[in-house]
Amino acid sequence: TFRVDRVEGDVTVDDDTTFERPEGFDAQAAFPSDPKLLGEGESVEASVLVDELHAPTVRREFGEDAVREERADGSVVVAVPTSNLDAFRSWVVGFGAHAEVLAPPEVRADFVAWLRTTAGAA
Repeated sequence: TFRVDRVEGDVTVDDDTTFERPEGFDAQAAFPSDPKLLGEGESVEASVLVDELHAPTVRREFGEDAVREERADGSVVVAVPTSNLDAFRSWVVGFGAHAEVLAPPEVRADFVAWLRTTAGAA
């Protein structure tokens, strides 16, 4: 997929390099609408703790089946499928201090390393 707003300069069509779209091809079905699932690697299920303020939001986004744990303070642990760690990090950071990546260990380590690198660059 491409972002049209990033195209610079004139766009031309080269008849020698065009192709015919396959019969019945459905782009919406071929590409997931969730950026966290746009990736080359295998999808992993990350566990993310989200505080009570944002728990209703993640319940709506992922559904009740994604809730792995409900805590007494109203926070929830949700299962978040991802194959695109950049998009996953962006999603988590959107919650600020209201979310924490718990597992799997390699996804948490990637997130912590990215936070440290980002903080060091600031």
